[in-house]
Amino acid sequence: ESHVTEVQDLTNNFNTRTEAAASEYNNTVEELQTEHKDNMINLQGLLDESQSQCTQQELDLKSARNTNVAIQESHSLELQELNGKFIEEISQLKDETQKMQESHVVELQELNGKFAEEKSQLKDEAQKMQESHVVELQELNGKFAEEKSQLKD
Repeated sequence: ESHVTEVQDLTNNFNTRTEAAASEYNNTVEELQTEHKDNMINLQGLLDESQSQCTQQELDLKSARNTNVAIQESHSLELQELNGKFIEEISQLKDETQKMQESHVVELQELNGKFAEEKSQLKDEAQKMQESHVVELQELNGKFAEEKSQLKD
């Protein structure tokens, strides 16, 4: 009878530890998902800010074009010089915008990589814990069967 109680206690202890490990695993996954979500929100904010800057730059460029048209009517040589600068600015703005977008893509890829790596580690840890608990349970079952056999004798 004490063996039965001992086995029940061990089984309860195993169940409690398994539930605690699963809870810890779920909490860690939830924290990582929240962190990933927050990072995605931050990244979206950066992308929105970049897009807003691009839109403002486009408005500025449109305004500059209007100025160029007015200058062209009265100053042909000045217009050629301004057009050269204007084209150079457009190229620089495109390059800067492309670099910003590429940087954001790289940051997102790095975040996704870190998230996947952490998720994989958590899965591995959970699997190891489960395997350990299975071995413990098998050992307990073996002891229980052995003691049960001894009690019959």
